[in-house]
Order: sequence, then structure tokens, then C-alpha cells
Amino acid sequence: MAHLKTQASTGNAEEREQYKWELVQNLSERGYTDNDIIKLFRLLDWMMTLPESLQQSFDTKLKNYQEERKMPILSNIERRALETGRQEGLEEGFQQGIQNGRNMVLAVLNAQFNPLPAEVIERINQISDYETLQQLLTRGMSMGSLAEFEKVLVSIMTDN
Repeated sequence: MAHLKTQASTGNAEEREQYKWELVQNLSERGYTDNDIIKLFRLLDWMMTLPESLQQSFDTKLKNYQEERKMPILSNIERRALETGRQEGLEEGFQQGIQNGRNMVLAVLNAQFNPLPAEVIERINQISDYETLQQLLTRGMSMGSLAEFEKVLVSIMTDN
């Protein structure tokens, strides 16, 4: 049926999305086992590709349907892989935010006290706490001298 509906909807993505949706709904209504549903869904998803905008809409509809009916679409290993990917993405985003904070502090200090001593740059690059970087950025904008900033830097780093 997926093959026939895919052929029938060539050139008409909205129609294909509707056919795909009907076939997915039929999976749960025909009494297939969870394992069979997962395998058949993978086949449907592979055969009946959709443009990104329709795929996002389909995924949202599918998620809601799956939650309402307790219908499995992903195997346990796929769910764990998604969660692992999500956690890795969060960690990567956090690290990027910290690096951006360091870069902002260094940019402000370079604008005020160019050139910066290597030890100041090294100390700032060792900071991995976002709040500490925010404090340094705020204070760095109002410091009158590099020596004054270095005292603040040492003070903040010993407090944290």
C-alpha cells in the first residue's frame, strides 16, 4: 500500500503526507505488535519522504498521536540515541556559550588595555562559569587600569 500511495502522490507532497498519515494510523488499528509497528513505520518513512516543512508538521502530528495512543514508533535504542544526542547538543551549546563569554571579556579588555598580557588571557580562558564571565565583563568595562582589573580577576577567581 505504501508503494502504491507513493506512486499515486508523485508530484503532490500534500497528498503524500495525507496518505502517509492514514497508513500510520492504520498501523495501530490493525493489531500489529509494537515491534512490527516500529518496523513498518520505518519502511513507510523511508518510502514516503516529504519536504521538510510537511515533515515537521507530520512529526508534530505523529508525536501527539503517539502520546494519545501509547503507540511506539521508535524502538528503545532509538529513543536512547535521541536522548543521548539531545544531551550532547545541550553540552555543546553550553560550551559554545562559555567560549562566547570568554571572547566577549577578551574583546572588551583588548579594546581598553591592548595588548593584554598572556597570563590574563590564559586565566580568562580557564574560566568555565558563565556568571563569573558576566562579572568580569561588567567590571572590565569600567576598570581604569589593567592592574586594577587583574586584582578583580584574582579576587573573583579565588571567590569561585
